Amino acid sequence: MKRYYEAHEDAYRRLSEQGADCWGGDDFDHVYMLSFLIQALEHPRVIDRSLKQALVIGCGTGPLACALDQRGFEVSGVDIAPTAIEMARQEAARRGRHIHYWVGDLCQDELGCEDYDLIVDSHCLHCIVPEADRQGALRAIHRALRPEGIFVLETMVGPLPKGPVSCDDEGIVWSRYGEIEPAFEPRVQRADGDWYVPQRRLRPNKAALDQELSAAGFQIHWSEDLPSRDTNGARDYQGICGRR
Repeated sequence: MKRYYEAHEDAYRRLSEQGADCWGGDDFDHVYMLSFLIQALEHPRVIDRSLKQALVIGCGTGPLACALDQRGFEVSGVDIAPTAIEMARQEAARRGRHIHYWVGDLCQDELGCEDYDLIVDSHCLHCIVPEADRQGALRAIHRALRPEGIFVLETMVGPLPKGPVSCDDEGIVWSRYGEIEPAFEPRVQRADGDWYVPQRRLRPNKAALDQELSAAGFQIHWSEDLPSRDTNGARDYQGICGRR
């Protein structure tokens, strides 16, 4: 049985078939999170640090990885979706970028130990749903970050979405799969007879995510939440963290 987050592979296959090069219809060279990442690298708590080895988690097709490579970092990228990684490798080769990409499971602690000066979460954390998975993912990030390293993340927080998705009281957004039982775990069948798979988990607000990161051993140098470009009412949390 596949884990719920492996459904991203299906999404990237569709992107590949459509000839797209970036999630969400973004321009590869002006991807949604890029402006914040550049600002984060210029933050007073970051700019004087000697950051060289960078890892992008949930790297997708590689827009942020390519941007970091262009800025002189030695870059790696990891994603759960094999098609995303293949697309990222092709795009890096086309652009003459030397980036190490691999398929890996963040929840299974596959990032290494103190290997990176900079780790960037490219809208990955909100796609990790069960509490045990989130704790495992944050533990893996903390372990992979060097003592003086920086963790930059942009992820979604509440208010909870409105619209065609189903969201429960714990902030879990459920995606409807219809009458056919999906090959993903966990999954639930509801009173309407349809099956649902968890898609996202949104902490209710900035303070709750600050608390989650702090409990995982991170020191928050700066954080903010902003209106998201997503029209369902969620907000974007932006954070710059170090290890405690």
